[in-house]
Amino acid sequence: MSLVIPFSQCIARPPEGGRDYPLADHLLEVAGRSGRASGDAIHQLQFLAGLLHDAGKAQQSWQRYIADPRRHRGAVPHAFLGAALFFLFALQLRRMYLQEYPHSADGIVAAIVQLTRDLADHHGELKGIDEASPPWEAGWRHGCLEETDLEGLWQFVRANFPPLQEVTEASWWREIPETVTRLPSLWRRMVIHHQARRPGNVASAADDVISKRWRTAQLIGADRFAVAGVTPRHLSPEEAAAALDRLLEFCRLRGDELAVRHRSSLTALRQQAQDAAVAAFVMAKASRFYTLRLPTGMGKTLTSLRIALEACRLGRAERVIYVAPYLTILSQAAREIRSASGLEVMEHHHLSILETYTVHESDPHELLLQESWQSPVVATTFNQLFRALAPRFAQDTIRIGAMRRAFVILDEPQIVDGDVWRLFLALVDAASTHLEMTVLLISATTPPLDGLREEAVDLTPGSLPSPCRYIINVGDRRMETEEVAEALVTAVNQRGAVAVILNTVEDCGRVYAETKRLSGPEISVFNLHGAMTSLHKNYQVQQIRRSLEAGLPTIVVATQIIEAGVDLSFRMIYRARPVLPSIIQAAGRANRHAAEGEPVAEIVDFHFLREGRETRGYVYDAIAMRVTDELLDRFTSVPESGTSTLSDEYFKELFRRKPGTSALAYVQDAAMGHWSDLQRISPFQEKGNRVPVFVPNEGPWIDDETYAFLSRFGAETPEQLYHLYLEKSWLRELAFVERKLFFGLLQRFVVPVSYRRARMISNLGETAKSEQPPAITLLRQPHLYREDSGFGYLVKDVEEWIYL
Repeated sequence: MSLVIPFSQCIARPPEGGRDYPLADHLLEVAGRSGRASGDAIHQLQFLAGLLHDAGKAQQSWQRYIADPRRHRGAVPHAFLGAALFFLFALQLRRMYLQEYPHSADGIVAAIVQLTRDLADHHGELKGIDEASPPWEAGWRHGCLEETDLEGLWQFVRANFPPLQEVTEASWWREIPETVTRLPSLWRRMVIHHQARRPGNVASAADDVISKRWRTAQLIGADRFAVAGVTPRHLSPEEAAAALDRLLEFCRLRGDELAVRHRSSLTALRQQAQDAAVAAFVMAKASRFYTLRLPTGMGKTLTSLRIALEACRLGRAERVIYVAPYLTILSQAAREIRSASGLEVMEHHHLSILETYTVHESDPHELLLQESWQSPVVATTFNQLFRALAPRFAQDTIRIGAMRRAFVILDEPQIVDGDVWRLFLALVDAASTHLEMTVLLISATTPPLDGLREEAVDLTPGSLPSPCRYIINVGDRRMETEEVAEALVTAVNQRGAVAVILNTVEDCGRVYAETKRLSGPEISVFNLHGAMTSLHKNYQVQQIRRSLEAGLPTIVVATQIIEAGVDLSFRMIYRARPVLPSIIQAAGRANRHAAEGEPVAEIVDFHFLREGRETRGYVYDAIAMRVTDELLDRFTSVPESGTSTLSDEYFKELFRRKPGTSALAYVQDAAMGHWSDLQRISPFQEKGNRVPVFVPNEGPWIDDETYAFLSRFGAETPEQLYHLYLEKSWLRELAFVERKLFFGLLQRFVVPVSYRRARMISNLGETAKSEQPPAITLLRQPHLYREDSGFGYLVKDVEEWIYL
């Protein structure tokens, strides 16, 4: 039997739905989507990369594998061969390019090195550039060239890429096996050349990072879209205009409803603020960055949406991307945007795949649309945006294309960790320039923007009166668990709706237990914190909202998870001293609608002590706490109208003492091809490692949709779902989309806990030393997870819980 299958007979994937997938056709389509054969040097290299990205599929062993995968234990590697051949062919072009583009020598070398690396990684993790280890080396298969129709492949490349005809002979393919042996030394020289010039400053390094990942995105997106037949989806000016008309009508009806239901006096003020902000946007000189600072509850989401739609109507943007820090904010905002505009709103986060699919359908085309943000409006998290700007996997890059000419709304950006804020801002700044992206930051407390290349345009109305909904009473009160619980029970009898926000789950659990003990049956007491599954947290928020809307005496004991974006309103809030922005955000849950006839709500600032010791240091930075104390110690009370000035003072002083510039070195390293440090950065830098613990408990928080998905995989209970997870052979049989759905469903039952705690309550330590423990562990004592408080009662004799 011949070792070589003629290149013209090779396929890219098995026939499906009556359609064949010749390898040559696939390579040509990806090349055309990646670059231009008639363009400049960079566009030509991108075209060539697309033309060779799956060249390794021409191996006879790969063709046999794809024809019948069941006869092979594992997939046959193929990306390595395309990377090696691209590098080999690009070297033939380099001399010609340097003559034609003498001033672009560094950029050409950088493109060759990076595209070679990308081709080797285009189905997996994006690795760094190492002069000692060529990208194709780890996957190289002995005999791969002998079982590939090199002549047929070479003739195909030369016929479709004319520049190679100018620098090579038709029979040059015969030299390929011998030339490949010299590639490692040539790679080493090329990498040394590429890394010899470090970017001079952070801005140029960030430009380089975004530019390189844009090239990666074009290649990966071309490959994925070609297979799935995806057509990019934009928001036309006409669609934006229609959505604007609907939004204005929605705001009018919403204002009438709020005025009746809450006796709210804010309706006219909200509309006035919205009109003024939109007028400021239209009148201002076009910019890449805008800010909008409105008090919480003043309609920032709808105001920012109206500004974004106005930009799309004017042809200054083609898509709206709304970014929020937490799923609670994201889901709420997505529903509001959908209702207000009538537009398709695609949610993208680690659980969103379950929201995309019905119980009986799954379509890889829909999955790719979601992961590539192909929708007029996208609602996503800061985590997903970080992964787009600093992708770890090739698949992460496909959303970069959707950021081009997008209007990006960053909601509550101050929640991004201060140590990575300047790094994040540098990448967003570079992306806004390179991708023609417009960015609007909306919050009541905005961190400094002095790292931007051009000053942001502030759209905040300057002449609006303050709504005066609350006052923050500041003092040196020191309260232990029993005192807080007593204060809550006393306050609920006077105010009706009271909350306390504490800094750790242990604090929250202790105060909740004591409050429940002191409360009578007529008082509804709720617990809400991060040591609950996502299903449980959503259920708790719904129960709290029902209790408040029914006018029942209600006490909520929560962590800071309740602070940002959760549409709940209380008459009095006790806030264990955190850092200043958290106090202001907490105040946003007080008297949100400024109900007429009601007294001003009160926020009580106090120092929470657990057994005589303050616990906020477990969560917050010491410098940030010190700045907060120094500012607040000047006051006995702060009205709502004074919070904006106080916030400005806080951020100015905090970043003076702690500039947060050390992480910027990661951007410069990434520009040189060293990606690993940048890839590990996240917007919320957590302390310690977390282990996912699967909670098998059934409770009222498990909705019908979740049970339907359990049934889809043949599981009647959550515990049966976990046992399927342990069946590795069963998992391997799942199609790609089904596997994504399965893991998305698993996440609905997971709570991340510390390693030490996981060993105590889960099956983490039960595997033999020779075996790999499961990445997701199983709770062995289900009684430890309570229906009313999740893991909130589990507070003694174990290390500190730290959750947002």
